[in-house]
Amino acid sequence: MCTCIRDLIKTLQTHYPLSGVPLFSMVGSGLVTLLMNIYARWMMPGDIGWRLSFVASEMLCVNGLAKAYLKGPRPYWMDDKIKTLDPTLETSYGFPSGHVMGLYVVWGILAWHVGGVFTFTLWAVMTILVAYSRVYTGAHFLHDVVGGCILGTVLLATDILNEHYVLKSGQRGSFIEATILITWALVAFTGVIKLAADINGRVKLAMVYEGVSGAGFSLGLAVSHLLEAFNPLDCVENPPMPLHLCLVGLITVVALDKAGKQLTEYEDGTRDMTSLALQALVYAALMVWSTYLWPRLVFQCSV
Repeated sequence: MCTCIRDLIKTLQTHYPLSGVPLFSMVGSGLVTLLMNIYARWMMPGDIGWRLSFVASEMLCVNGLAKAYLKGPRPYWMDDKIKTLDPTLETSYGFPSGHVMGLYVVWGILAWHVGGVFTFTLWAVMTILVAYSRVYTGAHFLHDVVGGCILGTVLLATDILNEHYVLKSGQRGSFIEATILITWALVAFTGVIKLAADINGRVKLAMVYEGVSGAGFSLGLAVSHLLEAFNPLDCVENPPMPLHLCLVGLITVVALDKAGKQLTEYEDGTRDMTSLALQALVYAALMVWSTYLWPRLVFQCSV
């Protein structure tokens, strides 16, 4: 099967070159997913932003653990004739596809809340396009993108059930969700790092980054949930955040993201647990800032 897919990728890249296809990969990138979460929290009414952030944090942890445990190769690792056209230059393991899984769960939750045939059609079309681009660029095998959709479906179903049965219990539901997120953070932080211990070079660096970032985002969102439970934001149905304030908030988010990535730039593939914990805390701060502190400051609600 892998040989057939490798031959298919080479055929597509050689005989059907499409310069725009790799750009679809960017739609499922971590940066775009983060910006979607921020947009939903800052610009859309209700708790859509919370739901997107919750399922995205879970996705990061599950995806990182699955990759570190299964250690699935990427097509361009196995065949020198396959060109690496991936614009995001992913160097972690391949199964399941993080781009497809991320887009599938985040856009899926958005479609579930917004509703309508157009929204669900857009979700399906974008999933297919991103999945195709991940195979076309040589970043993934077909089973990688299918696996991303399957795991994404499980997370979507879990989150929808969570909304119906857990969140209805009010403050107690927030504590349950925070506990779930903290558990995922601990499992991702310790599990991915431990499973990546026998990996060398760039692959190990990428896997450790995925585990630490997933843990940090989950921990930060858990803190935001607890803060919101004790001191809820009264102006839920607020108007969209003014553009200039969005830009100020985004500058802070980008700065925190850059700071977190700087802590992963080491050459020998090793780093002590204290430094990794610090990096996770940076990402936790990014999530608390974007989901709780900045919206409250902008809409002049008490912190």
